[in-house]
Amino acid sequence: MLRGTLEPGAWSSEEPWGHEAIECAYVDAGQLAVEVGNQSITVQAGESITFASQQPHRYGNPGETPTTFILTVSPPPLAARPTVWQFSEAEHLTSQQVQLCRRE
Repeated sequence: MLRGTLEPGAWSSEEPWGHEAIECAYVDAGQLAVEVGNQSITVQAGESITFASQQPHRYGNPGETPTTFILTVSPPPLAARPTVWQFSEAEHLTSQQVQLCRRE
């Protein structure tokens, strides 16, 4: 588990990159731009995003104030076969999809 801060206009890396894991980011303050594969999603404070990080990805701050977020990186499943991730009260998430969980 990591706590990150991105200043306005900053990115976590110059180019998106992938690795074997599952990532979940919760935005504490500001907004977090998340590029995953060919998708770009803006996550607001109080929201979270979970995705299979084998897909090239990176995080950025599109806002005018600093963004703070908590990031968890979990090891990949032991099985080397395609896996369907299930979340209670949410859609199924495959390794090629991104699930955005918005607060009610």
